[in-house]
Amino acid sequence: MRRRITLLSFAAVRSDETTYSVAYLTDEDARPYAGVYESSETTVPVTFLIATTDRGDVVALTNTAGAPFARYAYDPYGAVLSQETNAVTGITADEAAAIAARQPLRYAGYTYDAHSATYYLSARHYDPATMRFLTKDPARDDGEESAYQYCAGDPVGKVDPTGLLATSNTRVKWTSPWMNHLLSSGTKNFTA
Repeated sequence: MRRRITLLSFAAVRSDETTYSVAYLTDEDARPYAGVYESSETTVPVTFLIATTDRGDVVALTNTAGAPFARYAYDPYGAVLSQETNAVTGITADEAAAIAARQPLRYAGYTYDAHSATYYLSARHYDPATMRFLTKDPARDDGEESAYQYCAGDPVGKVDPTGLLATSNTRVKWTSPWMNHLLSSGTKNFTA
């Protein structure tokens, strides 16, 4: 079987002229499993691995040896419960904090906006605090009770990557090949 790997990326420039970028490697199902972080604040690019749950929640970022330098935890609707960082071999504490804050993939693999504490799902923004979308469903045929409802009220059993249609969460394996390595190596500090 031939595997297809895709590279997705973004770059940003802050008002203080600090620049940074993250390039993601994705698998054949378009799920990111690794990233490369570059910044005007670092001297060399930092390669990291992404550990996710079966729903796609990004729960940890690790160095290439599998040592976690960032951990995320969410409630069932995606509200951020915690974000912890620490130094590991090859990644300083400052780099860990910067990467954890700046790489936007979080709950269910959605793009997190830390300023508004909402997630961008291609067609619209989702607010985990209210458990609703901020705008009406433009598709209006997803079978949900409200045009603003998230995943038909079932955030554990469904995902909505586009913001247009909730679908059953059918993944039963960890999406990151490194999660199995982390779990088998005795790492128990992940909250899923």
